[in-house]
Amino acid sequence: MIQGYFEDNLNVDNTGAVMASPSTTMPNYFFHWQRDGAISMSKLFDYKSPAEYETLLESYKNWVHSAQFASDPNGEDIRGEPKFYIPNGSCYDKGWMRPQNDGMALRTVTLLLWAKGLLAAGKEDYVKSNIYTMDPNEPGVKHDLEYIQQIWSNDSGDPWEEIKAQVFFVKMTMRRALYLGAQIATALGDNGAAQSYSSTAKQIEDDINNKHWNSQTGVVMEIPQQRELDSAMHLAVLYGNNGDGFYSPSYERVQSSVAVLIDTFSSSKYPDFSINAKDDQLGLPGILVGRYPNDVYNGGNTSQPSSGNPWILCSSSLAEIFYRAAAEHIADGATSFKITKTNRRFLEIAVQYGSFLLNQTVADALNKGIASGNGLEEYLFRSMMRALAATGDGILLRVRHHVAPYNFHLSEQINKDDGLTQGARDLTWSYGTVIGAMKARSDLYASANWL
Repeated sequence: MIQGYFEDNLNVDNTGAVMASPSTTMPNYFFHWQRDGAISMSKLFDYKSPAEYETLLESYKNWVHSAQFASDPNGEDIRGEPKFYIPNGSCYDKGWMRPQNDGMALRTVTLLLWAKGLLAAGKEDYVKSNIYTMDPNEPGVKHDLEYIQQIWSNDSGDPWEEIKAQVFFVKMTMRRALYLGAQIATALGDNGAAQSYSSTAKQIEDDINNKHWNSQTGVVMEIPQQRELDSAMHLAVLYGNNGDGFYSPSYERVQSSVAVLIDTFSSSKYPDFSINAKDDQLGLPGILVGRYPNDVYNGGNTSQPSSGNPWILCSSSLAEIFYRAAAEHIADGATSFKITKTNRRFLEIAVQYGSFLLNQTVADALNKGIASGNGLEEYLFRSMMRALAATGDGILLRVRHHVAPYNFHLSEQINKDDGLTQGARDLTWSYGTVIGAMKARSDLYASANWL
């Protein structure tokens, strides 16, 4: 059902465009956002076979190639433009936050992931002709990869399109695009480009480590000194995860930041989201989170005072973080792991939200992990992994409670007081995060038969 609603928003009029939402008023989201479109198309890999998604990706690739060389009425490099009109594909020509460089990076990621699958299937000629063309002045990912190399250190609009600054989300997506580009370049013998892309990706890593970790607050700062605690951080972790452990869901800095976010939006500390307290009283597991504390965007609801709400995509993607964290810990092949001052609160939250009692045995193990660096015994490790999985389940169950009355149509937001959905209807990104979380859950349970 959700997959069907999701696909209704793809390949509009067979143009390859992805509508952010069919809403045209209050708010008007009937545009192709580079960010939303790329994220959405990458979700096809989570549940479709190559034969099933090939036509959709072919159309999307053609849309991207047209957008790469479209004229820009705003005097900007078209690659930094955030959104385009549907169905004609022309660049949005009114005031907006520019540039937004994550959309271009994310579309590169999606096409390169497709290219990896095509190469594995022996379709090198297609990749060379349609995705990784050797000339950066032709349509293809090299055109975008070279742009990333030129502008990666520049300020960019954040994914909420509100602040232009140094943005963790943007850097993580660019890093992943460059490393994937290096992999494909190596496979196709473009070794000089591969080395150059990897070198730039390493510079981005150093920049992230130097600018985006606040050891005092335990937060991976989405935008240093401006908006540090932000759900865009954990979204960046998911979309920028290159499988190499760099700011991945199992990394203690990421886990610390997620813990601070959850504590901040908890019913006891954030009474503005009264729906969380009401859900708690009903015995619903999980938590609903918004974009960031003290958000004011209400999705165009004229009857609600200017105030933010929980977002479906922020909450569902939070569930995916817990599933992915457990899967990564299990994939390490160990039966224990270190508890540190940095990741301890995240694990406590998993015990709390995963409906596990923090009994004395677990408490002692946590304390020993801090004091001496000892790892958990195997049975404690397994209990903690089950808690992580159960926390993800709880978050999705709370979201489900609020969207089931709408036959699982997913909007943008859940009202902070009455729990009704609002904002853009059938938001494509909302569907993508639920699909991603369910894929992560499936992968996790397939990885360990004892969960």
